[in-house]
Amino acid sequence: MRVFVTGASGWIGSAVVQELVAAGHSVVGLARSPSSAASVAAMGASALHGDLDDLDSLRRGAADTDATVHLANKHDWANPSESNRAERAAVETIAQAMIGTDRPFVVASGVVAAETDPSPFVGLDSPRGGSENRAFDFIDQGVRAIAVRFAPTVHGLHDHGFIAIITQAARRNGVSPYIGDGSNGWAAVHRGGTNGAASRGAAAEGSALLIRPPGRGPVRHYKSRVRAPLSQYVAVRGVHRGMQVVVALQFSA
Repeated sequence: MRVFVTGASGWIGSAVVQELVAAGHSVVGLARSPSSAASVAAMGASALHGDLDDLDSLRRGAADTDATVHLANKHDWANPSESNRAERAAVETIAQAMIGTDRPFVVASGVVAAETDPSPFVGLDSPRGGSENRAFDFIDQGVRAIAVRFAPTVHGLHDHGFIAIITQAARRNGVSPYIGDGSNGWAAVHRGGTNGAASRGAAAEGSALLIRPPGRGPVRHYKSRVRAPLSQYVAVRGVHRGMQVVVALQFSA
């Protein structure tokens, strides 16, 4: 199978590309810079130069392959409306290129409440531009839309996200704190779990929970989430680094 992956050189995307290549698939990875293209090539995939604003490249990548895994996102926290706009435009462009093909279109999304709950995010001004529901709009037009709802943090070796930030803070201060009794839940998943969900979605394989958005037809939704008390994350890192684990004051209004 020939698979188009956006965000191919990114944190999750690179893991997805490696798993797809290892499984014998041919991968085309979207690359916005020469260094990204080199990273994609080093993983055994071919690079398609472009970015989320290059809609022609997105259209070409989706049209010339058997499946698409969309993982790229601007993540512009200073201008979330721009991230939402770009995400929605990318999803619409890719889906339009796949109309009538019955090809898998895997869209990265986020946790809502439970695996079976439909996403309440609709429209340009909603998180990620309502991209999950926008992708589902194309199901009746012959696009096999699949939502992979990732946990808020995806951790692993060389992580640069939230878990890495609190770990670095603990290293600097010699203390690994948590708030209150540490029982507040935190959803997280290891990077090795996300690549399996996305690649199996592209190949339409694996264990899946079949959900049916009202009036839109069947969609496979791959679960990739675990939940644990925040104190477990902090304590494990504190013990591992030989640090003191303390309880921070719990603030109230």
